[in-house]
Amino acid sequence: MRYLNLDLELFDYQVARDEQTFRVRVADSPAGEQRLADAERSVLAADLGRRLRQLERRLLTLPEMIALGEELAAALFPPRARELLELSRARLDDDEGLRIRMRIDTYALADLPWEYAYVARRDTPAGQKGPDGFLALDRRVSLARYEVQSQWPGTLTPVGTGPLRLVVLLANAADPAYPSLRLEDEQRNIGRAVAEISGLRAEFYRDATVDVLQEALVRPTHIFHFAGHGVFQGEMGAAFGSVEGEGALVLLGENRRAAPLSARRLALTLTGRGVRLAVLGACEAGRRDGVNAWTGVAPALTRAGIPAVVAMQYTIRDANALAFTRFFYSALAAGETIDAAVTEGRLAIFNRGDDNERDWGVPVLYLRAEEGNLFWRRGPAGGRPRLAATDPADGATGVRRDLAQIRLTFDRDMDPAGVGISSPESAFSLTGATPILQADGRTFTVTRANPGVLLPANALISFAINEPGRGNAFRDADGNLAEPATFGFTTGAEPASSAPHALRARPAGAAGDARSLREAMTKAFSLEELEVLCADVQAMLHDAGIDEPVSLELVGGASKVAKVLNLIQFLERRGYLTYLVEAVRATRPGTI
Repeated sequence: MRYLNLDLELFDYQVARDEQTFRVRVADSPAGEQRLADAERSVLAADLGRRLRQLERRLLTLPEMIALGEELAAALFPPRARELLELSRARLDDDEGLRIRMRIDTYALADLPWEYAYVARRDTPAGQKGPDGFLALDRRVSLARYEVQSQWPGTLTPVGTGPLRLVVLLANAADPAYPSLRLEDEQRNIGRAVAEISGLRAEFYRDATVDVLQEALVRPTHIFHFAGHGVFQGEMGAAFGSVEGEGALVLLGENRRAAPLSARRLALTLTGRGVRLAVLGACEAGRRDGVNAWTGVAPALTRAGIPAVVAMQYTIRDANALAFTRFFYSALAAGETIDAAVTEGRLAIFNRGDDNERDWGVPVLYLRAEEGNLFWRRGPAGGRPRLAATDPADGATGVRRDLAQIRLTFDRDMDPAGVGISSPESAFSLTGATPILQADGRTFTVTRANPGVLLPANALISFAINEPGRGNAFRDADGNLAEPATFGFTTGAEPASSAPHALRARPAGAAGDARSLREAMTKAFSLEELEVLCADVQAMLHDAGIDEPVSLELVGGASKVAKVLNLIQFLERRGYLTYLVEAVRATRPGTI
């Protein structure tokens, strides 16, 4: 199944007396999007925390879970966002699904169990609402926590013909601060679940220390599975990275005592070992101090480049964990997308329990990869390659008008020679442009010939590959001609370059390296000067007719480096990064 994205932004979380509010907007969807100025205000009920604790303790009946799910869905999808959700679902073809990517910038919101959101069909009588309204149980809907990053996530290469390597790390610290775990049952459950899956090989590492972790990852690994305790060290603040403290795995140290390994160190250890999926199992102790440790660990792993993470937000019964693991890993080994695999695992739990069982909503999917198939394999020789993804995505809206480069990703290794692409839109000139094959062997980049000219506002820019009659075309490494395809995107509505402080065109890459921009700003500006820089950007936006507040307090961050990175991500996510680049250049010429 091919999933279309509905990008949902949750931000501006505030607490006033007993009321918790935040803003929501649909940044992109098959049915349209909302401007930042049109973001809707959502309110969380004062007694939500009490009912969530009841959910965690398994005290809610199915009707009560439905009522809670409707409240969560009302907050997640206020009226206009709900309309775009319904229109998007109605426009899906038979072989398409909708991936709801939640972009959440606040711990308090990220720690809520959105996987229980309930949206009843319009024709459902009030007294006949059943479990079919839970979005997470719908095979054509995927709920994912999407981590915004400054760099392009890249594409995934084929995994080869051998079985997937699953490394299972088990740690049961002999420490009074952490209740003892039945990890023998966990190992037995995972072993039973994957025993009959020919495309998956599990390796178990008990009594895990840091050294054991490193030894397990000496060889390339496809899937990393941790069973043990997690802990959130430090106080949970509002914005990600705004406080001292983070999530950690509890490994074994000297005398089997607890030795927490921070999310940053774990991410560094996993990087470069081929890990495409991390699974973080829940411990029997559940949450500590009301905080889900995986809320801190999972986002850190996706930000470090792990394409997908599945984490458990509550405890889960052994039998349900076994059912989820079996069907989840079976689906992955069979080539299903991570979205479909999580749904199959959820349904396996749901189908074996009674109506009041809540464990199907425990798994949480954190996703960074643009492609849902994490473990794709090269197709047989003789088949025709297909265009798998584009960047900007096909149908994207609000694309920056200074866009200079597009990417095309195919479903197999491609021939770098004899390729061509055409566009009926003269605004994106391809005269003399040659698609360049990247190191992954299946992604091409093509740069337009006139990058110094802004694309027209609110215009559809379309492209075609392998048009009949063209002398050059895309072929795979075996010479098979790719299937013809068309795709396109719609530009945004930035003001014309003649307006005061208007967005000016720049060569490709001038502001695209967020790391270089962050390093330059951190070195060249003090905190006081950064505040002035924010005021300059806000003034430039105002002159361009854009009412957008910009400040270090708004973006958050515990250190200057974190504040600068958050500022860059804040502006880039809204399409305003070029204003920051212009302000930096004006204040510190030659810095970038």
